[in-house]
Amino acid sequence: MSMKFLKGVDAIDRQKWEKLLDESKYGSPFQSPAFVNVINGCSEFSSDVYAVESDGELKALCVIIFKKKKGMKSWFSKRIAYGGPLVGNIGPDEFTFFLKAIEKDQKKSATYLEFKNYFDYSSCKVQFLDAGWSYLPYVNVQIRLEGKDMAGLLAEIKPNRRREISYSEKEGAEVRLISSEEELSQLYEILKDFYSQINVALPHYDYFLGFFHSPLSKMFGVYHNGQMIGGSVCHFYPGKSIYTQYYCRKKGCNNRIYPTHLAIKAAMEFGLRHNLQAVDLMGAGMGDSYRGIRNYKKQFGAVVENGRYFKVLRPVLFHLRKIAVNTMGRLKKKI
Repeated sequence: MSMKFLKGVDAIDRQKWEKLLDESKYGSPFQSPAFVNVINGCSEFSSDVYAVESDGELKALCVIIFKKKKGMKSWFSKRIAYGGPLVGNIGPDEFTFFLKAIEKDQKKSATYLEFKNYFDYSSCKVQFLDAGWSYLPYVNVQIRLEGKDMAGLLAEIKPNRRREISYSEKEGAEVRLISSEEELSQLYEILKDFYSQINVALPHYDYFLGFFHSPLSKMFGVYHNGQMIGGSVCHFYPGKSIYTQYYCRKKGCNNRIYPTHLAIKAAMEFGLRHNLQAVDLMGAGMGDSYRGIRNYKKQFGAVVENGRYFKVLRPVLFHLRKIAVNTMGRLKKKI
């Protein structure tokens, strides 16, 4: 058995990559060539792509993204693999080899690595822990679509949310896919205002513009009386799932209209039309963190613990980063 560690888009055969993505139960848009193309075209982000090949077969692949930083900020860089690694027919020794090779390369520039899992990686847990990774019990909220229709999915939503969807539709609110850059610009302004209210940084506009032109993203606008009042940004991969990354509601819109509810319903309808496996509402925190967000999301679907794997690569810099982040958090609260 001959194992080969591959680094960079040009080192990985595109057909083998797409075959692994189609066949793996861990396939998601976040590990796709299209996702890498958008990320590498952004002013704010870049990516590293790794794979392991054995006897001519691609066994695993991982897309890791990071913010571009200069000067001292670059010392504290974190690296994230959204969705977790793309794993195929791989043995324990091959997977351990893959993890250690990624760590060795990332240690040159990253403070820590984090795999935000959207799948159950319990079959790889021993290899992660033996390689010195920590497991964090983060949860996601998922709406499973297989074997269901819209009536069945609506019946599973908590009664209050169902009523609020009904109110919104009776008030004349509607959802449609955003089809122009002008509409995208409107959505971005609402997103920016919405996320500033909860002190969450939003990527630059070119991030959204890149995904708007990508085949793996769908953006929904919620409209009332001809005006956009909210929406969502979603990513999907054919035959897999759709992920709702961002939602928003315009400040001051009709109180009997619930744009985020309608955006979630639109993702469900899109998933059913395209025979997708699930709508993933993405992060819902851990323990007491994000409790409000988790309580909202679980009105629509089931809480699933896929967890995260976390590895500190440079302990001193990680500790300094943690102090800086905590200090900034306290300052923001005072402001």
